[in-house]
Amino acid sequence: MTRPENHDDLRDLLSAAAPDQPGTTPSVRADAVRDRGRAVTRTVRLGVAAAVLAVAGVGVGVPLALSGADDDGSTDAAETDPAGPTPSMAPAVTPEACPDPPVDAATLPADATLPADATWARVCAGVPVDDGDPGSAVAVAFDSTPVVAGAPALVEQIRGLPAYDPTAECATVRLAPTPWTLTVADGGGATTTIGSSLVFCGVVTVDGVGRSAERVLDLVDDAIAAEPPGDGAGVPVDPEVTPVVEPACTDASGGPGDPDTYTGATTDVDAAAAVVCFTVDPMGRRQYGEDQGNPTPEQLEVLMADLRERFTAEPRHTQICADAGPTRVVVLADREGRLLRLVDDRCSGEFDAPDGHWQPGPDAERVLADVLGGRAR
Repeated sequence: MTRPENHDDLRDLLSAAAPDQPGTTPSVRADAVRDRGRAVTRTVRLGVAAAVLAVAGVGVGVPLALSGADDDGSTDAAETDPAGPTPSMAPAVTPEACPDPPVDAATLPADATLPADATWARVCAGVPVDDGDPGSAVAVAFDSTPVVAGAPALVEQIRGLPAYDPTAECATVRLAPTPWTLTVADGGGATTTIGSSLVFCGVVTVDGVGRSAERVLDLVDDAIAAEPPGDGAGVPVDPEVTPVVEPACTDASGGPGDPDTYTGATTDVDAAAAVVCFTVDPMGRRQYGEDQGNPTPEQLEVLMADLRERFTAEPRHTQICADAGPTRVVVLADREGRLLRLVDDRCSGEFDAPDGHWQPGPDAERVLADVLGGRAR
């Protein structure tokens, strides 16, 4: 038997949700009641979850959803607020910073499984490793921008990489160590880390299959480039700031005598991005692991400091190549996208600019080599 007071409750709810107005049909008012009941139910359920009520608490939520009143008789905000309940916001994902000290890639497990529910991923430099010469260990910088929105897709792409055997192409090549790690977090906050002491010729084993370290890092670079604007922690980028576009080696075709879009003094250029390009000597051997690479902001800072310190009006060397010779080109881009080319094509290791010359010092040479994947030996 139905209790009489329930009729009163339903009548009150009907009046609050869809007042009787001329032209309002019973079916329209019933739809409004159903929608209002859903809104109240959502609000009550959120409160029940926050209070961590026992199963019996579900019984509390049902009459509240029907009556629209709390125990003290006050009306639920969802009934009187025309805007309805405020939607809940999922907490922003905050990726962990790169560890300090860095992780030693040699201590990582031989095999790993990356989480399918990845929430973020970040590449970090590994512990510097020397190449057999005491004091030769150099920290290699990587783009450590976190991947958040594209983390699940990145994991799938890494899993889809084919098996990689470096024996054939790396049997006669000795590369300087370039240690790196990739940490991926799952939905529960647990992390998995993979890595290698090499980029070119390096191997990381995921799900029992050895994958190319170079291909893994290429996928990470692509994922970073595809991330929506933000700082990796849900904070939008300032719309007033023009994003910096990294130059490419297709911008390096011009020589020192060709017009550049940047026309100021070389030492005054406010470089925001750069690309380092290398053309192999057709009569010689390979000198670097890669033919091109983009310096990280930290690496670019080292290069620019060295450029300003060691830039001269006259060349330090007059050496020229007997044949085609190897060629290195550094293309600098400022925040307006203007380009400045520095060309080393005289086999002297010195770069020519429109208004002078730059002989990189040891620190800058190490950065150039790191950007190009390390020196081949």
